Amino acid sequence: MAIVERNATRMMLEVGGGLNSLKLVLDKQAEQVRIEQRTLMFNRRPQEMPLSLINAVDIAPMKDAASSAEMHQLRLRAGTDEAIPLPVAEKEVEETASALRAFLGLAA
Repeated sequence: MAIVERNATRMMLEVGGGLNSLKLVLDKQAEQVRIEQRTLMFNRRPQEMPLSLINAVDIAPMKDAASSAEMHQLRLRAGTDEAIPLPVAEKEVEETASALRAFLGLAA
């Protein structure tokens, strides 16, 4: 997941390209989180929520179904029970989580 834009009020991350992609926009001025996805060249309806709902950035361990390899998934926690998974390469999970936590002012 590449950080495309990062300043004091806005952070934008993108992953993928071609047929499948995801764009995450965190905007402090608009107080909004926006997730835009494209699957098989079709744009899906963007998801939006208030930025204040994001209360944690988690790294959850998981196993790959095909190879049984240990992997980690980055998740934004919204409220008490909603987890928004973000597709991040294994080697970028810690770095992306730290950047998101710093931008949102959350503890590790």
